[in-house]
This record gives sequence, C-alpha cells and structure tokens, in this order.
Amino acid sequence: MTHARLELSRVEETSERRPALVPPVSIGCPGRDAELSQLEQAARNLTREQLIVVEGAPGIGKSRLLSELRSRVRLDGGVVLEGRCEPGRAFGPFAEIVDRSLRFLDEIGASQRPGALRSLDGLGCGHGCHRLWHQHADAPVAHTIHDDASGATPETLAFERKMRFFDAVAALLREVSAVRAPVVLLHQLERADEGTLELLAFLIDGGALGAAAEVSLSASKESVRALFVASMRNDAGAPGPRIEHLLGLSGCRRMALGPLDPAGLRAYLTSEETIARLLARTGGHPDLLDLLLEAEPLTQRSRVERRLRQLDPIGRALVDALAVLGRPATLETLARVAGVTPTIRIDVCAGELVSRTIVDGEARFVFEREAQRAEVYALIGAAERREMHARAVEVCAEEFAREDAVRHAISTGNLERAGALALAAAASLSARHAHNEAAALLESLVEVAVDAPREIRIELVDLHRVAGNYRAALVHARALAESAPEDAASAARVGHLLLVSGELGPAQTELTRALALVEAGRSTPSTLATEVQSQLAELLYRRGRYAEARVWAERSLQAARSAGIARIEVQARNILGKLALAQKEPEHAARLFQENQAHAKHAGLAHLEAQALTNLAIAHLLRNDLSAAEEHCVRAIDLATLASDTRDRAIATENLAVLAHLRREYDRALEHYLTAVKLLKRLGNRSMLVRLARNLGELYLSLGDRDRARAFCDHAAHLAGPGTPPPVTAERLVLRGRIEAAEGNSEAARAAFEGVREIYEELGDVRIVDVRLELASIAISDGDLAGARRILAQVPSQDGKRGE
Repeated sequence: MTHARLELSRVEETSERRPALVPPVSIGCPGRDAELSQLEQAARNLTREQLIVVEGAPGIGKSRLLSELRSRVRLDGGVVLEGRCEPGRAFGPFAEIVDRSLRFLDEIGASQRPGALRSLDGLGCGHGCHRLWHQHADAPVAHTIHDDASGATPETLAFERKMRFFDAVAALLREVSAVRAPVVLLHQLERADEGTLELLAFLIDGGALGAAAEVSLSASKESVRALFVASMRNDAGAPGPRIEHLLGLSGCRRMALGPLDPAGLRAYLTSEETIARLLARTGGHPDLLDLLLEAEPLTQRSRVERRLRQLDPIGRALVDALAVLGRPATLETLARVAGVTPTIRIDVCAGELVSRTIVDGEARFVFEREAQRAEVYALIGAAERREMHARAVEVCAEEFAREDAVRHAISTGNLERAGALALAAAASLSARHAHNEAAALLESLVEVAVDAPREIRIELVDLHRVAGNYRAALVHARALAESAPEDAASAARVGHLLLVSGELGPAQTELTRALALVEAGRSTPSTLATEVQSQLAELLYRRGRYAEARVWAERSLQAARSAGIARIEVQARNILGKLALAQKEPEHAARLFQENQAHAKHAGLAHLEAQALTNLAIAHLLRNDLSAAEEHCVRAIDLATLASDTRDRAIATENLAVLAHLRREYDRALEHYLTAVKLLKRLGNRSMLVRLARNLGELYLSLGDRDRARAFCDHAAHLAGPGTPPPVTAERLVLRGRIEAAEGNSEAARAAFEGVREIYEELGDVRIVDVRLELASIAISDGDLAGARRILAQVPSQDGKRGE
C-alpha cells in the first residue's frame, strides 16, 4: 500500500465551488483567567500528587482550558503528559502517558542512571512476554484462569500482578517528577475504563486510614508529586461508583466550569482572536455584526453538518471512518475502513473536528470532542455504516486489540465471529491486568446473544471472580447450573462463589448438593470432591460449627493425601490449625502449622508456606512465646514479599505491631501499623482495615489516650459493613467496652460486652471466658457482687477441658 501523504490546504486553495471558510485560528481560552490561574498555581506549588477534575457540560470549554494549560506549562519549561480515556481500552490514557514518560526520561538521559526505572518490569503484560502491558494485543485462544503451582489463587495472582503494574506506573512518574513535577492531562474522564479509574485512585490516594485521629500516615506511601487534571462531562446523570470514589478522595478537588460571567464574556469578546474572527466574517460592518448577533446559535449537529459539507468526498469518507472506528488511527487505517484510496488531501476545515495525536510514537488522527464524533456517526447512513463496521472488524483484528473488533462485529450482527474474537480478546485483556474490561466485553456479547455459549459464561465466572465481583460471577454460575442441573462442577462453582461472598447458608446447600452429585457418579472430576470437602470445612469453621468443620477438614486432608493434591492437603491442615487456635489449643495448632510449613516448602507452594508461618506466629503468641512469634512473622514477611503475597505480608506486619504493642514498644508498634495500613489499602479489604483501626485504638488505650482510642474505634465502626465477619465485629465491640469502662460508663461498657458475648456464644468461641471476666469486673465496679458471682460461676476452671 502506498504511504498516504496528508496535505493541509488553506481555504483559498480549495475548489471555487466550496463556500468561503473562516480561517481557523486558535482562540486560546479567553474568559477563563480565574480557572487557569488556579490550575497554574496548583502546578507551581505542588508538593505531592493531586487531582483536579474540571467538569461541565459539552461545549463549555473544558478542552480549551486543558489545551491552554498545556501550552502555558510547556512555555514555562514544564513537563506535560497527556492521555485520552476510551471505554474498554485497558488503562488507555496511561499507555500514552507511560510512552511519553519513557521518551522524556530517555531524551534527558535519566533512564541511564544506575537504579533508574528499576520497576520497569512491572509495566509488562501479565504473561511476561511484552515490555509494556498495552503491547499485548494477541492471544490465539481463550484460557480459563486456574491456580498456579505456587499455591496462589487466581484472585491473588491477578491482584499481585496488577499491583506490581500500579507500582511501576507510580515509580515511572516519580522518576519524571525527580526532574520536574509533571502535569498529567486526562481527557474525558467519564469515558475511562474501570482500570484507568482504579489506577488513578491509587496514584492520588495518600494511603491514609482516615481522619480518625491526628496520626499522619503520609509516610505509608511514597509521593508521586504530579498534578493530574481531568476533564469530565457532568450532564450525563450521576457518575459511576468508581468515579464517585475518586471524587471523594482527599487528594481530589472539583472545578465546575459554567457559562462565562459578564467579566469573562467581556474578555472573550475583546480578545484578539475573537476580534479577528468577527472581522473575517463581517469585515467590521456594523449591520453584519448586528445580523450575526441576531442569528440563532448553531446546534452541535448543525455545526458538524456545516463542517462536513466543506469536505470533499474522500475527506468526508475519512472523517466518517474515524467516527465509526472510534479510536485514534493513522491515515492508512482510515483509508482501509473508508474503502478509499490513501493518497488524498484533507482540507484544513477538518481540523476543527479532527486533530493529530501521538500514540506509541506514531501520529494518529482523533476527534477533538467525543460529542462531535457521536454527531458525525449519527449522520452516516445505516448501510454505509454497516459496511465500514464490517471492514473495521478485519482492520482492528489485524492492527489493534481484538476488543475493538468485537464491538464492530456486534454492530454488523455477526455474533459467531464476535464470539470467537471476544474469547481471544478477553484473554488478551486479562494479560493486560484488565479483568473488569475483559468481563465487560463478554457481557456486551451476552446482552445481544439469544443463547450465550457455555464457554462464554464459564469465562465470565472466572473473570468476575478474579476481579472480585462475586455477585456478577454468581449470575453466570447459576445460569450454567440451571442449564446442567446434574453437573457437580456447576453446583460446586455456585457454592464456592456463595462461600467467598459470605452467604454461608446457601453456600452449604450448594456444596452439599455438589458432593452428592459427585458421589452419585454423575460426574467424575478428579479433584472436585476433595475441593468441595475443603470448602465445606472452611464454611463450617466460619459458622462456628467447629465439630463438623473438623470432620470435613479431616476427610479432605485424607482424600488429598491419597490423591497427592498438595495444595488441598495444606489447605485442609490449615483449617484444622485454625480450629485448634479458636479453641485455645496453641500446642496442637503449632504442630499442624509446622507440618504445613515443611510440606508447603517441600512442594514449592510459596504462598501457602508464608501463610503457614503467619499462622504459626499466632500459635506462638498464644503460647506467650513472643520471640518465636516475632521470628516467624519476620520470616513470613520475607517469604510473602518474595512470593508477592500482599495479604500475608499485611497480616504478618500487623502481627509484628501487636507483638511490639504487647512489649510496650509503642513507637515500633505504630510504625508496623502504618506499614500494614499501606498494604491493606492496596488490598481494599474492609474487614482487615476494621481490625487494624481497632488495634490502633487498643494501642492508644494502652497509652492512656482515650480520646484517640475512641476516634479509632468510631472509625472502625464506620468502615464496618454488613459483610464484616462476626469475629471482627466482636473484637471492635471489645474495644468499645474497654473504652467505656475506662471512662466509668458502666452501662455502655456492659452493653458492648453483652454484644460480644452473644456473638461468641453463637460461634462457640472460647474467648467468651474473657468476655465474662470483663462483665464480672464491671459488676464489681458497680457494687453488684451477687451479679459478679453469677457471671464467674459460668467461667470454667483453668484446668478444665472443652469437649466437642
């Protein structure tokens, strides 16, 4: 194919049959001096990461404001990184931002410094075959996500890879900010994919546990020191939950852009650019100026129609192709989609609709505004639009990511082709750390298909599960189970999702049914029965039905040993160890965890070995062997770090804080707690954050700072939700009771401990003894000796053994 040559012709050089055009000029951003001043001030006085969201209706001037800011920052010698948000494009704007960052560092020689870009490997795809994640656009077949040989679950693997990617982007921006704090422009935030919003929140969130107390947690996250400025429409209804979360972060502030006020309008009308346009259109003739002011304003549709009429047929076809394609594209690509010869001329008037940008080091064309693209698309005839979508399927499959090809195939009605492309695209998106986008792509196919293929639903279950969206995964798991009621694997899939969702009653029903189907011989997966037994043991442990949990854990352990399934064997033994801890049998628990640690190490199951060391530390803590507990926590942290296991690193670090607390080493305890905050914020696990806030409250209560202890207790209550496990709720109420008792509020203290007693009685938790002692102490403080005796009578003697 001959390389296209884009020539920009001035209006006077076009055909005489064309209407005369006003020469397009850059009108800057007159009338927005106040907003520009705020943005420039924020860029100059930057000390850490900040996000400013410029929001307003279409045409209000958001793009002009960002464009003028870009020009001013660059004229001032600053660094501007820029990206456009596009739905379904995995971390789309950051592909451009990372590319420009790397080129900037290379140009100034910073990339050659020792240690520079040390985290660059984290920018690669999940399969490790591409240097940058967005380069992974090919995946020949779909794949279902399975556990790996290290014992890590798919959820853990996907999360850790994504976190390494997030860390690498942050590290790259820190390298840029070491030279000069960059201004990062994000266009059309309302169109951003989920991954982009999640990454942006990660970059600007300071990692604070909250305003629960006067404790600075800024040290828990290294600052990026960049100003992010995003444009966003605010006329399309309420923003989605991820944008709502982003707007609510402490590092974000909103800038509402409304119509110009009288001073702004005066500045706009008297600007040199506006005067030049008025002179060009009216020649300065007062009557013509009056007629211009009397005319009705153009609508967006009529303005676009006017611009399109000024294009020759080939130019119009190329602009139409860009509207259909819906993404930045080269001239050659647009010519293929339009079905025209690539050697063309495009008049400069198209520049008012279309501009050029750099993507992956290549010049591509893009619409200035999404609203204009939508108008151009709406003006294309149905038959012509369908033909261009059909050509776009093959163009995107060859040149771009397959997810674009899927959208075009759906638009043509070719669902069989769309299905094949969608499975491959989902695998590619997963490799790009974008499981949410992969799931959304397959969901778009399910919405239009009369009967979605089974393999699509199976992949959707896996993708939603890995992304942590268990409710959405359950929809497809149940559909699979309904279509094959005798399939044990389908029932087990539903049961597992209900278990991880915390719906323990329904989960037990489904897991029991799955086991019955396996035992009836209606399906014979090799490891399914053992897996289900292990899940039943975990479920019954969570419900506090320890005797039944032990039965299923022992069955699962025996079956896993017989079948040689090391992962399930370790899991089953871990449940038995947790049961021993719950019943205050640390010696027995320690033996089980030691066996697990040796077994996991021998089998090379790094994640499970770290888990065993963490639990072994807890067993030593219950034995009052603080030195051994600390040693195992440190070993667990080292191993979890090597295995990239954030969860066990967080738990082991928090346990180190507890150990320091018990030793009254309060500075060390606080340091470990802050490190745990950093890790738990990455996990986003509310239950673990509740527990951490509770532990910080206990720390300050030990220091005699009851006000700060109460603040953390209140913050723990705020973080807790309906899905918070009962033991975590009980621990929070214990802190509440101790604070109230310390302040002499016996009624409030008694109410808190009664709540704990009810939870522990339902769970069968042996810690109910400690609660009864607390209640007896309150009764004694109130002078109720008879009540104290009744409570103490329920406390077993120290040498008593609890039976099952």
